[in-house]
Amino acid sequence: MTVYEEIKQGLQDIIAPELRSIQTEIKRLDDKMDSGFARLDEKIDTGLARLDGKIDSGFARLDEKIDTGLARLDGKIDSGFARLDGKIDSVHNELGFVRNELLSKIENLDDKLEIAMQIRERLASVEAKMGALVH
Repeated sequence: MTVYEEIKQGLQDIIAPELRSIQTEIKRLDDKMDSGFARLDEKIDTGLARLDGKIDSGFARLDEKIDTGLARLDGKIDSGFARLDGKIDSVHNELGFVRNELLSKIENLDDKLEIAMQIRERLASVEAKMGALVH
């Protein structure tokens, strides 16, 4: 064997096992990184699923609160309109009463005016008869 071949063989005997050891270590680290990334992906997926659940739950509670608030508001509006309708009906009834009272007073005035006109006519007739008797 030549010196070159002996050096080559010596280097291969020394370096080759180290290279295989390094390759094995690189493979082990690569597998470990893949395993770590898989666990990290799983944790991220789990965390996102929990976050989605919390967001959905939050929106559901928010929807429920909005629906409850709107229902209360509808009730208040309906109650307010009912009170307003009652007040309008009361005013309408009172106006009807005032109208009837006013018509009654107008009829009473008409009657009194008719009586006053009849008295005036009679008075004029009496004055004319008196004036004829005095002359």
